[in-house]
This record gives sequence, structure tokens and C-alpha cells, in this order.
Amino acid sequence: MTWGDSIRFARALIALNVRQTVFRWRGGRGRCPCQSPSDSGRAWETVCEEAAGWDRPESFRRVCPKFRLGPKGWRCSVDTRDVRPHWGRAAGYVGAALLACYLCGVTAGYVGLRRIGYVGFGWSDVAWPGRWAKISAAQSEHFLTQARAALGELDERAMRLSLASAATRGRSHFELRLALAQINSYLSSGTVATDAFEQLRRDFPARWPEAAIAYHDMLVAHHQVARLGDLALGELAQGGQDGDAGDGAWLRAAFVALRSADPAPALLRRNGPAMAMIAAERRQALTEAAAALAGDRAAATVLAGRIAKSQDLALVLAAADVVVDTLPELDALDVIAAVGSRLGVFERERLILRVCVRAGAGRRALAAFDTMLRAAARPLQRERLLASLVEFPDPERMRRLWPAAANTTSPFSARETGALWVAAMANGDAEIGGLAAQRLKAAHGVEIARDFPRDNSPRSASVWARILPLGREIGWTLAIVHAGRSGEERAPATRR
Repeated sequence: MTWGDSIRFARALIALNVRQTVFRWRGGRGRCPCQSPSDSGRAWETVCEEAAGWDRPESFRRVCPKFRLGPKGWRCSVDTRDVRPHWGRAAGYVGAALLACYLCGVTAGYVGLRRIGYVGFGWSDVAWPGRWAKISAAQSEHFLTQARAALGELDERAMRLSLASAATRGRSHFELRLALAQINSYLSSGTVATDAFEQLRRDFPARWPEAAIAYHDMLVAHHQVARLGDLALGELAQGGQDGDAGDGAWLRAAFVALRSADPAPALLRRNGPAMAMIAAERRQALTEAAAALAGDRAAATVLAGRIAKSQDLALVLAAADVVVDTLPELDALDVIAAVGSRLGVFERERLILRVCVRAGAGRRALAAFDTMLRAAARPLQRERLLASLVEFPDPERMRRLWPAAANTTSPFSARETGALWVAAMANGDAEIGGLAAQRLKAAHGVEIARDFPRDNSPRSASVWARILPLGREIGWTLAIVHAGRSGEERAPATRR
């Protein structure tokens, strides 16, 4: 088919069928829209006037199959009264043309989206409208990647723009919404991230347990202890009256919030409905801890007796710090002796360290630290060892830690190395801090300033630590230190 015939074909495909339809509505009366009026109108004798101007007459058969080659050349093969439109043929050609255009558009769109950088979808996802949500998710993921890159370059403006673009395209995608909330937590204010997590709770209630952990980490990083307490008590309430063996971290978080809150009892009163759903022993321990932190010596004594008898090891671990911080030193040592065999050597010496720091017993505190250093075989224990240096800075203890941290046969993880940098900063040890910064970059790809800011206090460390990979032990300790409620800052008491 020539180009001219192609144009005639497109025009005739609709126009001729319309005229033939009108001719049939008139009952076959009047002039036939395609046959030559000078001919007889009989089959095989009548010339098709519509095909007369075509470069190749046979091409006209695509419009009208009744146009055929006979003994006298190309003629209409039906009488005038039998002339009818062929809308089915027209619909087929039009549909095929539209389909071809659609497929070309889909392919162009797919190639364009992939060249931009969108990944995670296929050609069929572009072709089928029912799967376009996957493209929106890919767009959101692309902008999320850009936001992460901007975060690494500390370009807050670009990060905010990328986050806004990602948020508008991934509202129904839980993983993307969660990632957006986590990235928002790195911004200067936690308000935006808090709102994002609360929206996740409303939009994805079935998947909230996954988001709750990230929400916890964000609240700890931003020292939002009131919200942390609300969250921890709410999650503990989900465990019911029998408690849950897997919620020890939430119990620790609740006690951290109590130790950071001022006043502690107000936190429990605000969460009365959740408190009513928590297991009885834990509920009573939380109430006693809040009262002890508010200065009630009798409540501290009752709590000490409770953990001495309790079979709930998670409760003993969580409440022990409150007991040794609020009881007189000798009473605290009695409690440690009662529970120490169940806690193990490391935890026993860690509690003794707390008491010795309060009492100003530097030699005994150093001996307890040395024992902790030898017993710290697991990552969690090493994190708690570093946390003790953040809560109770001491250059001598910091120096004793470094040989173990520098041991190449048992290298620190990224979280432990980040905690080492924070501990060095809290202790004003620029040499160890610089070595930790080098290791973070070389072994874990995390870059941070090797030089400390002028303020080397633990509170300053808590601000810088937001961009580091840190474990929850360090995060909890920084929240307590930031609130000014560490064990060292509590007034020492003596046995009455």
C-alpha cells in the first residue's frame, strides 16, 4: 500500500462505512455511495467509484472485501441492493491501530522511566493500568533514595524536597511510609517524624508492631521521653496480664522513660488505661519505681524486695538500676548480693559500678569495670559497658577499654564502634575518638568528624550521635543523660 493509499484508506474506513450505513437506512433507495452511477448496478459489471482513484485498487479490499478482480477487471461483486457497511472490519483496523499506538506509548514510557532511574517494576506494570500503583511505589522509592543521598551530603533542602515527592506517591505502601518516617527522624526536629509514625499507626494497624520498633528508636534519638513512655507502656499493655517473654525491651524502655521523666509518677497516671492491662507484678514494680524516683525511700525498699524474689528476669534487669540509684549505698549492695547470682558476673559488677560511682569509691569502681571488661563477651554486654562510660565518664576507665576495642581478633561491630566514638566524646578522649572515627569509615563506611566540638559533654554527644549506627543501650543512656537524671547526678544517700 502506497502512502497515498494509506491516507485514502484511513479516510474511507470511516467515511465510506457511514455513507453505506445511511444508504441501508434508506432501504437501498437513492444513489449508491460507492458504485458508479453510469453502470448497471449488477454484480461483476459495476465499477467501484470509491476505488477509482487508488494507486493500487487491490488495496481497497482492506476497506470493502466485496471489491474483487473479475473477468472485466476490478468490479463490485454484489448488486446495488446488497451493498452494506463493514463496521467490524473498520473496528478491527481502528482497534489494531490504537493498540499499536498504546504499545508504542507504553514502551516509550517504560524506557523513559527506567532512564530516569526508577526501578522495581516491569514493562507489564506500565502496560496494565491495574498495576500502575507499582510505578508510584517505584517513583516513591526513587525519591527516597535521593533523600538518603541528600542526607549523606547533609543537604537538608534537597532531602525535604525528595521526601515530599516520595510521600505523595507512596501513601498506600507501608515499607515506603516507614522508611520516610525513619528518614524524617534524622531532621533537626522529631515533630514531623512523630506525626508520620502516628499516621502509620492509624493507616496500618495490623503492621504497627513493625513500625513501633522504629518509632521507639526515633523517640530515643530525639529524647522524647514522654512519648517514649507512652509507647512503651502501650506495647507492654498488648502483652496482657500474663506478660510476654518477648517484651523485655519494652519493659526496659518503660523504666528508661521513668528514669528520664520529671516527675515520674505523672507518666504512669497519664497512661492509666494501659497500666491496668499490664501484668500485675510489672505494674506494681513500675508504680514503685516511679515513687522511688520521686524520692519515696519506702517505695525503693519495697521495689528492692520485689526484684529479690521475682522470677521475671526481664523485670529484675530493668528495675535494678532504679533500686541501686535510689537506695543508700549499703542497702543497694545488699540487693545486688541477693540478685547477683541470677544476673551473672557482668550485670552484678555493672550494678556495683553504679553504687561505687555514687559513693565516690574510685578504686572499687575501677575494679568493677575491669571485671566487666573481662566478662563482656556478647555484643549486648559490650554495648552496656560502653554505655557505662557515657553515663559515668572517667578517663582512666576509658583508657582501659581501648586495648579490648583495638583487638583485631574480635572487632567491634558498626554499632559498637559508633558507641565507642560517643563514649570517647563523653570522656573528652580525642585520640580514641579519632581512631574510632577512622574505623567507622574504613570498616563500616560511616563518616563522622574526627575532631570533637568544644562541648565534650555526654549531652553534646547525644546530639551528634543521631547520625551514628548505635544500639539501644547507648540510645537509652543518652536519653537519661540528656534529661539530667543519670545515677551519678542523683544525690548520694546513706543508710539510716
